[in-house]
Amino acid sequence: MKKVIPILLLFFSLLFIDKVQAQGSCPQIVYSSFTITANSFNPCQKRISFDYIPTVEEKRMGLLVTNGTTTLLSECVDVTKKRIEEPSYSYTSGIFTACNTSGLTITITPYNGASCAGLACGPAAVYLAGATLPVSLTSFTANREYNKVNLQWQTDIEINSQGFAIEKSMKMTGNRSLL
Repeated sequence: MKKVIPILLLFFSLLFIDKVQAQGSCPQIVYSSFTITANSFNPCQKRISFDYIPTVEEKRMGLLVTNGTTTLLSECVDVTKKRIEEPSYSYTSGIFTACNTSGLTITITPYNGASCAGLACGPAAVYLAGATLPVSLTSFTANREYNKVNLQWQTDIEINSQGFAIEKSMKMTGNRSLL
């Protein structure tokens, strides 16, 4: 009987290990996916878009957009997925009005449970729109080679930079695709 109990405990712990890990996990934002987009008819109307890595337990992300002490947008986003079928999911906020984005602060905070109240389950992602980029370019060139464009750049300073994302657009419409 003593040998059966450890085997049963091992079996049940393996069976529920993903549930235990998911409870302690926090939804994560995919930093390279964060964008602020403007309405083409009214450029003062904006939306925030970002991708996130969900959890199977009940979690939320609080999205707060402020300009100084004025709150422009406050949303509590359900990022729970009962079945995680994709590595990440996308979220686009409601519309807020900001003609000048230089003073915007965007804060995305992960929370445990069914609300955006209480203590966060992980660090908040804070974006200061109009802030100086953490990269200083010393050179940037674009050369056409047949039907392609060769881009070359050199940086002087990179602070907390994970890399570069290059986008292309055939027209100046805002519709871009990632290369």
